[in-house]
Amino acid sequence: MCIPADPASNQNLKKESEPTMETPKRQDQYGRWVTAGLTVRDANFSELPVIDFSAMHGNDETAKAALVEELRKACVNVGFFYLKNHGVPQAVVDRTFVKGKEFFTLPLGDKMTVAKAKTPGYGGYSPLQEITGGRRTGGSLMEGFNMNLDLPANDPFVVSAKPLYNPNSWPAQPEGFRDAMLDYFTAMLDLGKKMFRALALALNLPEDYFLPMVQKPIALMRLNHYPHQAWPKDDLSIGTPAHTDYECFTILCQQGDITALQVQNGREEWVSVPPIPGTFIVNIADQMTRWTNEYFRSSMHRVVNQSGRDRMSIPFFYGTDYDTPISVLDSCMPADGKVKYEPVVAGEYIMSRINGVYGYDLSKKKQAATS
Repeated sequence: MCIPADPASNQNLKKESEPTMETPKRQDQYGRWVTAGLTVRDANFSELPVIDFSAMHGNDETAKAALVEELRKACVNVGFFYLKNHGVPQAVVDRTFVKGKEFFTLPLGDKMTVAKAKTPGYGGYSPLQEITGGRRTGGSLMEGFNMNLDLPANDPFVVSAKPLYNPNSWPAQPEGFRDAMLDYFTAMLDLGKKMFRALALALNLPEDYFLPMVQKPIALMRLNHYPHQAWPKDDLSIGTPAHTDYECFTILCQQGDITALQVQNGREEWVSVPPIPGTFIVNIADQMTRWTNEYFRSSMHRVVNQSGRDRMSIPFFYGTDYDTPISVLDSCMPADGKVKYEPVVAGEYIMSRINGVYGYDLSKKKQAATS
């Protein structure tokens, strides 16, 4: 059974907490309280643990059990953690950033040939301030290139134009860009399935419990570019304002030594998350929160790049197959049977969240782009 976390030890955001006099807060578009302002402090690594993932690549059950216990504590108490010895070759990571930089330094007109607003589905280029988060004015101070699971043209999901499975949109330049993105994407698919195995064990489920639900997952990848921002006017006019992710979990790669990612903890503080060479950041996202009845809870996070340099990052948002029902797991069902979330269909839930962020219906955009 899922054992409720000790509230005194939970560093995660309390979604229903009321604002205090000591900490200024605002409500986001979903009515959740977010710590306002731009104050941040350096991370304490007891809050942001570094988990060695080596055991998930082998058959040492004792080592795997120790890893799973660390993972469970991180998912309950923090919701964010570093992952080392993950098995992804550094050369794959480095090449992706090299090709990403080449793409982002292209003239805007060249990038706009594959603009997300003009091409079917999720994939394509997002210019600065396209992501509004439901706000009427302004947008995130980042540009990005988006892609989803790359399926063959004759795949039934592609033929039927199932949302979030459209063919990806590829720019003509730079040379090798498509191959680099696909290699990284493939590496993340493999790592993510191992993460699903570990999470299943952390929830006292069979190790392969989630695998039938990730045969054609809603796996969305975004290559982000954040320009330096010297003087943000408020906590909405930044690289990425406070939010939680939508899928089951996110695997994030941060570029170089630039610290810009910040996480809100249970003490209503924004905490910086500096890069550690050779690691990824993994964070629990909202579908896993729903599945576990908040035993594993997603944390608010944001990006503020005041480094004096341009920054890139690669979030890989890992969900389930589109038609997967998301309802509270039996192992996390409370004794009284009262759950905090109604069941949802995975793909429909993600579509609703993405449409809210971009301010238009992806399915209608798809129809307009292909008509």
